[in-house]
Amino acid sequence: MDTPTSVTNSASLQISHFILMGLPGIHGWQHWLSLPLAPLYFLALGANLLIMITIQHEATLHVPMYHFLGILAVVDMGLATTIMPKILATFWFDAKAISLPQCFAQIYAIHCFFFMESGIFLCMALDRYIVELTRSNIKALGTCSSHLILILFFYTGITVLSVTYLAEKNTPLIPVLLNVLHNVIPPALNPMVYALRMQELRLGFQRLLGLSEDMSTK
Repeated sequence: MDTPTSVTNSASLQISHFILMGLPGIHGWQHWLSLPLAPLYFLALGANLLIMITIQHEATLHVPMYHFLGILAVVDMGLATTIMPKILATFWFDAKAISLPQCFAQIYAIHCFFFMESGIFLCMALDRYIVELTRSNIKALGTCSSHLILILFFYTGITVLSVTYLAEKNTPLIPVLLNVLHNVIPPALNPMVYALRMQELRLGFQRLLGLSEDMSTK
């Protein structure tokens, strides 16, 4: 008689919220991780926003390669924003509760942004391949090397994360931490790689920030 009643009660039980405890094994001092994570997140937002504004502002950058780069900047900001605000809120304000719809929306957004980033890398690689076929020069090879650096960094991180998750089941801190870092480090580093490797984008930064006029007067 008790078994059907317990089954009925368990079947009617509905989960509305989850409690995020943070990084496993270091709950007592995990808030200190916000010191590197918060600057990385704001760097990712600021650098990618600067790329978007520069591409919009500079008419010379209105070509497919830079349009793809602008879309990549939007995706990078979205990828970092899917988890970092909640992580920082958990560390700073002890806001550990997350509703079931928010949890599923976050998972859905992360996977969508990962697939979008892979698709953008593919489009950018095809664009550079077509450019090399039509006009093989040092500038095209330089941008190809930038794409290769980002692609290797992105997929190497995914591979390391997958292998670590399978190997470190008894110590889940490492795969969880790597997962967090993989969502914020590539969005922060992608603009730096392109800014260092692409001269037209660097000149666009300088003109937007007024640095070119200062350099010419000195």
